[in-house]
Amino acid sequence: MTEHRFRPEISPNDDDFEEITISNITQKDLFVTPFFDFELDFDNNEVVEECLNLKEKYPNGVKKSNWGGGWQSQVYELHNIRRTTIPVIQNLARNVIDLTNHMLEQCNAQQRVSDNDIGWWININKGMGYNVHHTHPGCSVIGIYYPKIPKNMQETEGMFSLIRTDAMNHNSAFADIPDNCEYFIRPEEKHLYLMPSTVAHYVTPHFSDEERISIAFNIG
Repeated sequence: MTEHRFRPEISPNDDDFEEITISNITQKDLFVTPFFDFELDFDNNEVVEECLNLKEKYPNGVKKSNWGGGWQSQVYELHNIRRTTIPVIQNLARNVIDLTNHMLEQCNAQQRVSDNDIGWWININKGMGYNVHHTHPGCSVIGIYYPKIPKNMQETEGMFSLIRTDAMNHNSAFADIPDNCEYFIRPEEKHLYLMPSTVAHYVTPHFSDEERISIAFNIG
């Protein structure tokens, strides 16, 4: 317990303070946000190759959350994509469905997802390329998979930042608690991250000429 500080200069009657005995203290961390990190064991080079082939085929990409020269693909969906378009990534998407259902089960959620409930796009950034602060409305779960990450980045480069979107950000007592309103993750290759779609996020720029590749999933 924090010891009471006598401050008679502020409260003249503070010398009458008498400590009340606390018989029990219970702390509950309410409204916990689930975040799942899956390390995948498969041929990641084939995923990288399919991503780079798409960029070569469609060099203009689209402009959404990508800035600083970053490239982003169109959105692909399992229920209408041709089998031969990007078969390795399509198989990855099917696995993401299964892992999402595992997450939902572990969280005691009633919802389950199927192959009709997933869409994804590819981000390729190098130099000053990055993805700005955003959320993914219209789905239940979001996933981020990293096939390729530059080596030897500085501490603040290429960080995956998760941000609370409730009013806690404006609470003077709690907003400055480390990791309470913004949490930074150093992404790792061959890792899939799953979280609720309400979690806002962005990726900090990196200054390497080496490409950073991620695949973002909207699920449910």
